[in-house]
Amino acid sequence: MMRVLCLHGAGSNNNFFQNQTATLRAHLPDFSFEFVQGTLPHQGGSWSSHYGNRNDDVEQELFTYFTLFDPEFMLETERELIDLVTSASPPFDGVLAYSIGCSLAFQASMRYEAEREPNSRGSLFKFAIFCNAVAPSKAIDIVDSCCFGTAAEVESRIKDEALTLTELALGMRLIAAPSAVEEVNRLRQWAKLQMKDWQGVHTDRGFDVVKIGVMGVMPFDQKNERLHIPTLHVRDPMEHRLFGERMQILCDPKEAREFFHDHGHEFPRGYNISKTLADLVRETAARA
Repeated sequence: MMRVLCLHGAGSNNNFFQNQTATLRAHLPDFSFEFVQGTLPHQGGSWSSHYGNRNDDVEQELFTYFTLFDPEFMLETERELIDLVTSASPPFDGVLAYSIGCSLAFQASMRYEAEREPNSRGSLFKFAIFCNAVAPSKAIDIVDSCCFGTAAEVESRIKDEALTLTELALGMRLIAAPSAVEEVNRLRQWAKLQMKDWQGVHTDRGFDVVKIGVMGVMPFDQKNERLHIPTLHVRDPMEHRLFGERMQILCDPKEAREFFHDHGHEFPRGYNISKTLADLVRETAARA
């Protein structure tokens, strides 16, 4: 039986993600699913109102796994996930993740590959299912750097194909109404306000990064940093590139498959779409 780790989105919890994936999981009786809940209380909006009784939303605690504004906590969370997966018995085969849960799965996978001990397992997961994935970001130690200005100046220096850090910050918060222009603009201003005291630095390794305290945060390099396991990318092509498209670019194109839906940032639902998605999950796992 395939054992799959499940990671929810921001402004959610295990209960909501179990509801979101119930129909999909019903089509996969030979897979087992284990849900791991975030520990950081979420202060933004929530997709939970789409599932169950809206009146219950305020009574349930909502969580996320990390925020862009605390790279030390981000790093700690990645390593906690690595410890959980590598110590699991029986081991996990794959991961089913949604929104920011995808970011965590990717970030932890890349960190594991960079830091793993010789003779340890080759990859953190054998396969990954990413649904409406928020583009991942990387926390790094800044050993030697030269400050050149503000976070806004970092954004002006990042190459056109890279996500700006404002967009990454937006993804941490943008949950309540991603299609509402007014909400997007308001949250974009919120993200910039959070970044006003950050420093822009140029590191000794030759790249620009935003410094937050003693650490830095930056987008992954889409040309040189890729995840080399079978992946399935479930997304709405009409969504912002932050949600799904950027993650797919960071995965090995020979191993990546995609499935489009028209549910925006919501987890796709309904019997037929769930049956198709379940078949694709099987196919992805079989390639591992």
